[in-house]
Amino acid sequence: FVKQPRLWLAWLIAFGRSCFWTTFFVYGPLFMVITGEGKLAGGLLVSAGNALLFMAIFWGRAGRRFGGRRVMTFAYFAMAAMLFAA
Repeated sequence: FVKQPRLWLAWLIAFGRSCFWTTFFVYGPLFMVITGEGKLAGGLLVSAGNALLFMAIFWGRAGRRFGGRRVMTFAYFAMAAMLFAA
């Protein structure tokens, strides 16, 4: 497994995505409540994250049109930029 670079990359992508979403759903609402934004703001944050799942249809179409590697690269860089901006 370790000697196959594509399997290693696939595992890293899946693991990173899992860590991100777990952190987002657990700590996002907690930080909203701790900073005084309230429970409603924490719930809206999680709802906005779940709403992104409906965009999967459009990301799939973009992947077929532009190629999966380009779309995933764009998505990861866009996510990193948004996290740094936050």
